[in-house]
Amino acid sequence: MTIARAYAHYNRATSRQRQAIAEAMRVLLEEDLQRGERGSFECRACGGLQPLTGSVEYDDELRFCHTCATAFELARIERRVRTGAEYALGRRQDAASVN
Repeated sequence: MTIARAYAHYNRATSRQRQAIAEAMRVLLEEDLQRGERGSFECRACGGLQPLTGSVEYDDELRFCHTCATAFELARIERRVRTGAEYALGRRQDAASVN
C-alpha cells in the first residue's frame, strides 16, 4: 500500500504552509553551505547517495536528503505520514513497486 492510499483523508497544505516549508528548508541549506558542510550519505528515504548539505536528521536517527526532507515535511503537515520512519518505508515501497 502506498503512502497516498494509506491516508485517503488528509489535509492539503495551503499555499502559505508550502511556502513556509520551502523557506525553512532553504534556510537549512544555506546554513549548511555557510558552514562548509561536506560529505555524502545514503538517504534513508530514497536510498540515494546524497550530499550532506541541506540534509536533515530526525529524532528517530533517520537522515533524509534535502529533497526527501522537504517532501516529508509536506507529507507530515498534510497528515499523510506521522513519522520519518513511516515516510521512509513508504518511499522504499513506492520505489520497489516501480522496479
